[in-house]
Amino acid sequence: MKKLLFFLVFVFVFSFPQKIGAQSCTCTVSTSDRQTYVYSQCPSGYLGRCTGDPYKGTLGCVCDPSQPGVNCVTSGVPSVGQQCCSGYVKEARSGVCIPDNVNPYVIPSTITSICSYTGDKYGDCDACMGSGDKVWTAIGCVPATLDGLVEHLLPFAMGIAGGIAFVLMLFGSLQIMTSAGNPEKLNAGKELLTSAIVGLLLIIFSVFILRLVGVTILGIPGFS
Repeated sequence: MKKLLFFLVFVFVFSFPQKIGAQSCTCTVSTSDRQTYVYSQCPSGYLGRCTGDPYKGTLGCVCDPSQPGVNCVTSGVPSVGQQCCSGYVKEARSGVCIPDNVNPYVIPSTITSICSYTGDKYGDCDACMGSGDKVWTAIGCVPATLDGLVEHLLPFAMGIAGGIAFVLMLFGSLQIMTSAGNPEKLNAGKELLTSAIVGLLLIIFSVFILRLVGVTILGIPGFS
């Protein structure tokens, strides 16, 4: 009789608390889509699963052991009936399961190993890649965001366009000087010179035009 009582006490002490801890979750009903969701999560190593019918007063929650490949996944997008395993969460944009202690929006430090191929530019490359929002390329450090890329490339584009306009002005002036009274060459030179001057003026005032149209009217990022 004493052995039987000892055995019952042993089972109660070591088994019953484990069962309570493994099933400490609750479910709730979403007001937007009327679906049931796990409101409070299970302990580590378990996944919450809603049971019963909330409209019949039988809504419950069961914590099942997390079994990768069976009832959960550790990578990719979970299929129907599966979810991310314990210790993993869904990435908000793609729905892919990632470790819950990893920030998907920060570039890992291991990527800076590419800087080992840059020779004497290693310091600049490491500072560029370590910032988290820039990428080292053959032309230097380039912003990885749309607004930053526009701000970075706009001065180069304006410089190239201005150089082309200046060359065309020289070519048009040369045509006028070498026309020797030929009306066709003289008119062609005048048209080219006029077009180059108009283009150069547009380039000079392009910053004002872009700010007026891009920022004030359309609100395009990168022109503020």
